[in-house]
Amino acid sequence: MRRLAFAIVPAVAILAIVACAPTAEVVGDADLALGDAVSCLDSQDCAGHCEAMLDEAKLSVSPPTFESSRCELAAVVSDDAAQPVPAPSCLCMQGGSDPSALILSATGPDSCLLYGRDRNCLYEKASFPGCDPSEPQTSCEQVCDEVQRRLAVDALRRPSVHLRAATCANTGCHCVLRIDDSCFVDDWLDAYDCGQDDDAIVRAFESELRAQVR
Repeated sequence: MRRLAFAIVPAVAILAIVACAPTAEVVGDADLALGDAVSCLDSQDCAGHCEAMLDEAKLSVSPPTFESSRCELAAVVSDDAAQPVPAPSCLCMQGGSDPSALILSATGPDSCLLYGRDRNCLYEKASFPGCDPSEPQTSCEQVCDEVQRRLAVDALRRPSVHLRAATCANTGCHCVLRIDDSCFVDDWLDAYDCGQDDDAIVRAFESELRAQVR
């Protein structure tokens, strides 16, 4: 399972939507407690939380303008190692009063390096050509130009976003969102068949989450 998140590396704020593993602990034998889960007694307790999540999903976005790029070794989580390992990565630098960067690296845990507003992949790991730290100022120029182009196209899209259900389940409040033709739970990236009813989607989500964190 993959989740929307903003990743941070030292002194660099990462603008890309990236996938990350859940932070969770097992409580007893059956229930899961997520660190940011909204507790509830019934579904009415979840209405405000899910409406806010819907509003956030509908927000218009402005694509970043990258002023420079560089290639450097960054510590990212690799597919086959529990500890971060340095890997050649492209940093697409956004200037201004609060400089930040989008980081792309082929050794991240997900097959997608950048997600769009509809939670579909904008830039696949397989498309990343890598970079050469010995040529830090030039080897990421084409990558960052292409990423900026894709982000600009994505910003013009207006995905259809609807809140299907605000549900109080075993792991707290869950929001079932329909984005275009796919359904999602909360801010997770895994898509579910919208032909299922909302309770079935939440049960499947909780079952997959429980299997992942055990």
